[in-house]
This record gives sequence, structure tokens and C-alpha cells, in this order.
Amino acid sequence: MISKANLKLLSTPPKWINRATQKNDVILGMMGRLVRNLDGCVFPGWSTEEQRCAVADRVIPELRKLPGCKAATELAMEDIPYEKRRLMRMHRRLSAVMSARGTGCKVLLCPSRDCVFMVNEEEHIALHAFRPGNDPAPILRTLRETSAKLDKLLPIAKDETHGYLTSCPDDSGDGTAFSYILHLPALDMAGCIPQIMRATEKLDMGICPYYAVHRGRSEGCGLYTLYSDMSPKGCTEVVAARLAHVAARLEERELRMREHLIKNLPLELEDRVYRAYGTALCTRLLSFSEAVSVLSVIRLGLDVDLLSLDEAPAVDPLPLLLIGTEISTPALNDKPYGLQGQFDYFLRSGVLHLFAQNLEVKEFDSSSNHE
Repeated sequence: MISKANLKLLSTPPKWINRATQKNDVILGMMGRLVRNLDGCVFPGWSTEEQRCAVADRVIPELRKLPGCKAATELAMEDIPYEKRRLMRMHRRLSAVMSARGTGCKVLLCPSRDCVFMVNEEEHIALHAFRPGNDPAPILRTLRETSAKLDKLLPIAKDETHGYLTSCPDDSGDGTAFSYILHLPALDMAGCIPQIMRATEKLDMGICPYYAVHRGRSEGCGLYTLYSDMSPKGCTEVVAARLAHVAARLEERELRMREHLIKNLPLELEDRVYRAYGTALCTRLLSFSEAVSVLSVIRLGLDVDLLSLDEAPAVDPLPLLLIGTEISTPALNDKPYGLQGQFDYFLRSGVLHLFAQNLEVKEFDSSSNHE
């Protein structure tokens, strides 16, 4: 059985989620993904439990030799409760494939909380490394150093022509991919997301709702994931730079749209923000998508000075958006509800109401054109 301390660790969000306190915080963070496979071993999707256990026993001791991994917390997938797996997926600590794994599949959570290794995921080894903001250099350094050390520690499957081999032949190459978490409420409100989706497809990238994978919904609730496919051989730096450039352009466009809404559609913007505020203040039970949308618009209201905080809130809206459902309150943690039930109980318990009570309603300057 998994210990209470480890259960708490699984609920603790990565550090990049906890830094959403700046004005106009559009780019919340980025993630780098590195995958490697062992030469001569069956891919996890086709292997037996015995083969996966053998791979894990071989890989875990070597991973602990990597910088920052000696004291990493090791968790077996069969010991992780379903609701915790869902939460870890929201935090990007588990991939969709890994969240469905069982015996022989393990996770290593680094003490720094900015790296996680998955063993016997879709590939034998998968690393997710996180950083706040839009600086790919630390992520690239982490992936580069990890790749070099793994090449020395383990017999990694690679080909001189195709690069590192993966379970999907089309993904062979550098075995790296990148993604960004973006908060785009103004572009969402203006209906610009479909156009952005078409534009990113032409750049061999993609953008999708942050919660689409988890909830099976199409709405973005203001939060989106900008991602790249696996990098071809020798193209990791190029792919990372291109994605960083597109993320920066989307940030500029989001901020310009906010300015446009303030100048040209102030009543519409005020109405959207004040409706969200009223919902947060007075409602006790919301659906998941409505609750996330409300929190997203509240954060927009704070960014455009339609709302202000009287004092430091117990719950900051952007981390709450990304945490999704589990909040560190005794009332929540003591309730044996499922994932959706926990979020509904959180709303009924009044935490969102208490947060809204710390908000102060403001108005745009009276000289603005409110037609």
C-alpha cells in the first residue's frame, strides 16, 4: 500500500504551477519530454508483466545515479489510486498511456518536483521535466545531460540513420518533445482559438484544450496546451526554439486582445468578469468545466484591473485552475469522494466563496467609451 506521505506528495503540484502571481501571466510553464528504450528489450506495449518487471529492476538503480534522483520517491503504478492518477495527469506527471499501466510500471518523483521518470510507459524510459515561463534553455540542458548519462549507463536502442528508436517508428529521432501551458482567456472570449489551431497545424505543432485529454471536452476554459511532435534527429534545439517563438507570439496576441477588449468592448468584458465573480461568490455547486471557466475569467479580471484582492487569498485562481480538483483543506482530504465529487465538495465547502470574498470589484476609468 502507498503511504500517506506519498499520497500527499502525489497531490502536491509541480513548482511551476505555484508561480502564477504576476500580472499578465499568459505562459504558465513549459515541459520537455525525453524518451529512451533499451536495446534488445520488448517495448512495454507488447511485453509481459515479467518482462516489464525485469526492465524496471534494471532501469531504476541506474536512474538513481542521475543528478537529483538519488532520493527520488519510487512508486509502483498498481499502488497509485485512480483519482491520484487523474490528478497526476493534470500535473503532466503521468502521460495518458502511463495512467493506464499496472504491474512492472513505476514512477520516480524527484525531490525538486520539476522532474519525473516513468518506467515502462509507452517507452521503457520517459522523462517529463518542467520549468516556469518561456525559457527553454534549462529544459534543453536537463534533456541533454540526461540523454548523455543514459547512453553511458544503459544499452539504449538507437540507429545511426534514424536516431533513438521508439515504439512508434515515425517518432524515432532525438526522442524529445515540448509543450507549453498557456492561459488565453481573451482569445477564447473573442473566438480566436480555432484560427490559432489551424495556424499551428501548418507549423507542425498543435494547440488543444488543457483539460481535453482528461475530461473528453472540447472547451478550453481559457487554458491550452501548445505542443510539438517528437523532434527528428538533430532537431531538438530547432523545435524548442520554434515552439518558444510561437508561445511568445501567442502571449503578445493575448495581451493585445485584452487591450482591445478594454478599449472597444468594455461592457462585454465587465459583464463576463462580473458574472464570474458573482458565480464564485454565490454558487456552491458547479460542473467541472463551469468552475474552471469561472476561475479563468476571474484571473483575467485581476489582470485587467476589473478585480483586485483585498488580501493574499488562501487559493490563487491560476494554480487552482491547474490543480483541477484537489485543494489542501482538511474538509476535502477527509472526504472519500471521487475526482469529480471532490471538486463539487470543494465548491460546496465554500472555499471558492471565501476566495471571492477577498475580491474587490473595480470599474474601468469613467472616460472610457462604454457604449
